Amino acid sequence: MAATGKRDAPPRSSRRSTRADSVDGADADRPKPTPTGDLCLTLLLALICVGSIAFMSFVVSLAEFRPTIVPRASAIVELINNTTQVDDVATVASEINAPTELKMKLLAIYLANGIELGSRLPVFGDVPLSSALDGNLTSQMTERRIYTNTECDPDGDGEIGDCDITTEWKFPNQVLRWLDLLLDSDALMREMNPYRHYIRPGEYRYVVLQTCLQNLQNGSNFAFQGGAMSRPFYFRTHGCFHIATPLPESIQVGDGDELTVTLTYRLDETIATFSLSDNSSISDEYTCYRNTAARTATCIFLPAFV
Repeated sequence: MAATGKRDAPPRSSRRSTRADSVDGADADRPKPTPTGDLCLTLLLALICVGSIAFMSFVVSLAEFRPTIVPRASAIVELINNTTQVDDVATVASEINAPTELKMKLLAIYLANGIELGSRLPVFGDVPLSSALDGNLTSQMTERRIYTNTECDPDGDGEIGDCDITTEWKFPNQVLRWLDLLLDSDALMREMNPYRHYIRPGEYRYVVLQTCLQNLQNGSNFAFQGGAMSRPFYFRTHGCFHIATPLPESIQVGDGDELTVTLTYRLDETIATFSLSDNSSISDEYTCYRNTAARTATCIFLPAFV
């Protein structure tokens, strides 16, 4: 039957002709390997091999990765006004020798673990404050800061090396608000708006208040009024960092500790009036407003924060 029968072999001349057509036709059109093509293929294979090795190295490095855990504690500060409370401060202030106005610029508060011999400046970790007097706050200070004025850190990144009370072209973040130290404790805390800071664990003995950074234009960081003064007297202190009264004993802050640092002050007996005829009786610890017409000096002894 035709469906199952063998197909007759084509004539020999026909097969020869087909082979010749195959060589001269389809094979002739097929692109032949070139040296450039071989080179590109070699480069591609090399890149694949290098990528595979790099990926495997990355996987191995991930397997060996161990995160570094830095010990840290946290702290928040509170300021307590323990001045004798009176109903009419203007009337009674003279009786307790307290100011009728006292305010300051407060940028930050720190914990310090020591005092540098000679300069008597605080030491943060193993770095003395003298290393930061050019305006470059050190990481050791940042790790020990327990209060930050939000005017110094509007973006919340924790960096306040661009903050001061003058020279806006150099320090764009300026502290403009004054902290009123006559406020009662609750109002004072609302004004300060403190929040908890992460700090480095360690042993601490001193609290340091920062009222400026460089103050290149000699701006005032304190102001007071008292006695017979008719208006506040604005002045700047010597230096921007002020050491509060040392803690009764060192505190040991451990990893995970939550610390509250309470600073108290009294304004009683901080105002004194002297005669200008006897300047020698005025201690250098006082800051004075001199009324040359009345020949008197109204002076304040800045409160110690303890």
